Amino acid sequence: MSTPIIQTPIADRLSGQVALITGGAGNIGLATVSRFLQEGAKVALVDISPAGLEQALSTLTKLDLPEDVTPESHILCIQADVTSADGVQKYVNETVKAWGRLDTAFLCAGFSYNSTSIFDTTEETWDKAMKINTRSGTSHFLLLHDQSDICPSISRYQICRDGHA
Repeated sequence: MSTPIIQTPIADRLSGQVALITGGAGNIGLATVSRFLQEGAKVALVDISPAGLEQALSTLTKLDLPEDVTPESHILCIQADVTSADGVQKYVNETVKAWGRLDTAFLCAGFSYNSTSIFDTTEETWDKAMKINTRSGTSHFLLLHDQSDICPSISRYQICRDGHA
């Protein structure tokens, strides 16, 4: 006779956790924010686009969330540039100010462009892609590296980019 697997109900898995999600107004970011909210997390949704943040918040307020999860109590929208150390500091500080700590970060901000060949890519476009897709991760690493006081679970941090750990 096998032991039954006990699964935590979806609404309880992240209850009480504080998450920061960059690129939160984009497709992957918004889907991640939605899932975290459905599982009870408080989420700092970070994006560079104020209009994107407004649209994301509008979408999120229509979700069927657990009773104790409301947009007012569980969503913090922050407009910031992930490629700037000052921008990173701003949204980490705002998250900690709102909820006292940071448990997890999902770095989902990214930039892609439509080009069929490297020869069609301008230097400006290439630099923008590298700045957002690589430098932003370095900014987060440098900021969070010695921040165990605001990130109590920093020893188990996994910084994920585009869904890959």
